[in-house]
Amino acid sequence: MALDSKSELTQFLQGCIGRALTKQDVVYTTEAHGELFQSTVRLVCKEGEEWAGELRSRQKDAMQSAAAEALKFFAAEIAALPQKPAKAKKERPAAAEPTSKTELAQKLQAHCKRPMTKADVVYAVARTPPGFQATVQLLCIGGLEFTGEDCIGEKQAQQSAAQQALMNCHMWSARTGAKVQTAQKAPEPTGASPKSELTELLMRHLRRALTKADILYAVMRTTCGGFQATVDLLCHQSQRFAGEVCESPKLAEASAAHQALLSVSSELGEPPPAALLSVSS
Repeated sequence: MALDSKSELTQFLQGCIGRALTKQDVVYTTEAHGELFQSTVRLVCKEGEEWAGELRSRQKDAMQSAAAEALKFFAAEIAALPQKPAKAKKERPAAAEPTSKTELAQKLQAHCKRPMTKADVVYAVARTPPGFQATVQLLCIGGLEFTGEDCIGEKQAQQSAAQQALMNCHMWSARTGAKVQTAQKAPEPTGASPKSELTELLMRHLRRALTKADILYAVMRTTCGGFQATVDLLCHQSQRFAGEVCESPKLAEASAAHQALLSVSSELGEPPPAALLSVSS
C-alpha cells in the first residue's frame, strides 16, 4: 500500500536524522481562509525549513498538501536513497514427516481395508527404571502385540512400540491367515526359564552381551482366546521360531524360546539346557 505524503515525509526524515521523530521535530500549522484551509509544515529537525501547501476543503487534506510540497523539494535526495529490498515471501513450513504411530495407523487401514478406531490399536505404557516402555496391541488383526525400547518419555515409548509393529508387518498376513488352534496350558519351567537359557546360550556362542535388538519377541492373541509368540534371533542368522498357543503372553514367549533352544542347542552341538530337560520331563 502506498504511503500518504505525511507518512512518506516522516519516513524520509527519520532516515536523514537516524532516529524516530517526535512532535517537536515536524510542526504543522493550519489557517482557515473562508471555507478553505491552508497548512504549513515546519521541519524543526532539518534547520527549521517551512513549506506551505495548497488550499483544501478539509484540514487533513491541507496538511497532506503541505507535506507533498516538502517532498517535492527533497525529491532528488529521496531518489538517491538506496531502495529497500522487497520482503521475501515466507516459505510455508515443510510438512512434518509422519510419525511411526501415524504410519502404523495408515498401513493397518490399508491392510484391513477400513478406517481405524481407538479400539483397533491400543497402547499401554509402563514405567521402567530408565524411563518408559510401551506395548501396542493390534486388536484389528487378532491382538498382535509389539513392545518398544525403553525411552525417556511416554510419547517416545509409544512411537518405539509402533515402530516395532511396522518392522514386523510381515506377521500381519501370517496372523490373518493363521489356523485356529486350541489353547493349551504350557508347563511352567522349573529353575531356569527357556528365555534366560536362550540368552545365555547365544551369549556363549557370540562371546558378548546381548541387546534388545538381538532377540525380538512378538505375542499375538489367537481367535480361541489364547496367546502365541514368535521369537526372532536377529543375532543368529535372523532365525524365527514359533511357540505353542498358551494361556498367557509370558507362557507363550517361554514356549517360543523353548522351540528356539531345541533347534539352536542342537545346531551348536551343545547339551540340552536345564530348561529343556524340565519342560520335556
